Amino acid sequence: MTEKLYEVDSYVQNFTAQVVSCTPVPGGFAVVLDRTAFFPEGGGQPCDTGRLGGARVLAVHTDGETITHTTDAPLTAGETVDGCLDWPARLDAMQQHTGEHILSGALHRLFGAENVGFHIGSPYVRMDTSIPLTP
Repeated sequence: MTEKLYEVDSYVQNFTAQVVSCTPVPGGFAVVLDRTAFFPEGGGQPCDTGRLGGARVLAVHTDGETITHTTDAPLTAGETVDGCLDWPARLDAMQQHTGEHILSGALHRLFGAENVGFHIGSPYVRMDTSIPLTP
C-alpha cells in the first residue's frame, strides 16, 4: 500500500520516497513507491505530473491501495528518489475542484440540482447536474 502524502498535506510539492518496483509498460515504466505526493487520476480530476529522480512522471493511476506512476525512464527498485510535482498544474486543479464544490453547493441550495458528474480540464471545468439549467 502506498502512503498518500497528499491526504495529509495537499500543498506538498517535494518529497522523497523509496522505489518499490519498476516494470516496463507500453509508453514507459510503471513505478510503485512506498509513499507519494502525486495525486492519481480519478473522479473527474486529472493526475499530477512532474519528476521522480531523473524521470518525468507522465501519468498516475491507482487501484485503491497502490499508486502507480508511469515514467519516461526506469528507476531502480530499492533506491530513494526525490519527487517534485508540477505545482502550477496541481494548484490549478485544486482551485478548479474547489470552485466546482462552491458552484455545486449553490446550485443545490437554489434549485435542488444534484451534481452527477464533473471533469476538470484545461482551461474549462465541466459539471453535469440532475436537472437542466437555463440562463
